[in-house]
Amino acid sequence: MKKQIILYFFLLLLGSRMEVSAQSSEEKNVSKAIDGLVVAMIAADKDMLNAQLSDALQYGHSSGLIQDKSGFVNEVVSKAPLVYQSIEREKEVIKLSKKTATVSHILVIKGKNPAGDPVNLRIGNMMVWEKEKSGWKLLARQAYKL
Repeated sequence: MKKQIILYFFLLLLGSRMEVSAQSSEEKNVSKAIDGLVVAMIAADKDMLNAQLSDALQYGHSSGLIQDKSGFVNEVVSKAPLVYQSIEREKEVIKLSKKTATVSHILVIKGKNPAGDPVNLRIGNMMVWEKEKSGWKLLARQAYKL
């Protein structure tokens, strides 16, 4: 499983580099941080997730549910209500302002619910990333139905 995650991560980075060649180096760093979050969510790895998230995280779902950092991490790690299998980003726009980045994109998510049934989502997403000493951390996220 770890080898698959690492392979997925490298393929994700390779693909994102092809699409974002016009980005500044700092925008690329934000994109890499998002890549890291995606890999952590698919792996359902608590340590990897915690490394990508601000302690002040507010994570808004398209259903209206808003979670703090521990609530979001616990949900992903528990794999309920969703086991993430793939997360792809479309139409991504990254804007920088000093130590803050805003990101908007469409997420195409494939997974399974706890019963093993397939779940396919296509949602809009807005994120706020904050640059800390250790790198870019997700501060806020709000998804919305398309």
